[in-house]
Amino acid sequence: IRTQLAETLRAVIAQQLIPRRDGQGRVAAYEILLSNAAVQNLIREGKDFQIPQIMGTHRKDGMQTMDAALLELVRKQWVDPREAVVRAHDRKNFEKDLARYRAVTAADTASRARDALRAEIAARRGEVAARLDAGHERIARAKAAKAVTAPTTRVTARRTARAS
Repeated sequence: IRTQLAETLRAVIAQQLIPRRDGQGRVAAYEILLSNAAVQNLIREGKDFQIPQIMGTHRKDGMQTMDAALLELVRKQWVDPREAVVRAHDRKNFEKDLARYRAVTAADTASRARDALRAEIAARRGEVAARLDAGHERIARAKAAKAVTAPTTRVTARRTARAS
């Protein structure tokens, strides 16, 4: 029977409908197994427990484990991580993958926040520099205006004094 199954099997698709994080219905998580020589060999030899490893290594061929699908839904923030852990096939490894994802996400978030803070500081420095330049220009104009108006004021004051 194993030989017949190995030769006739083309694909297996399984799904779980999981409540969305936002409460707006459900989202499907798909597990996809495509038949290839490695899968057929494992079925013939009765080593079904090794099929998930084959699915993981043949992801580029379109295969996907349920745990990988759940992790992707968590990454997209469509599913609550606690719900994904409950539905994972290999909870221990899924929790490790989830912890790694959270660590990477936290580091990425911290890096983005640091970059945003640096950009804000640079922008504020630019604003301060522009204000200082504008202030220096006003002072220079005021000094220039005083230098020009000062002699005129004195001359006007002398004429006024002579006229009296």
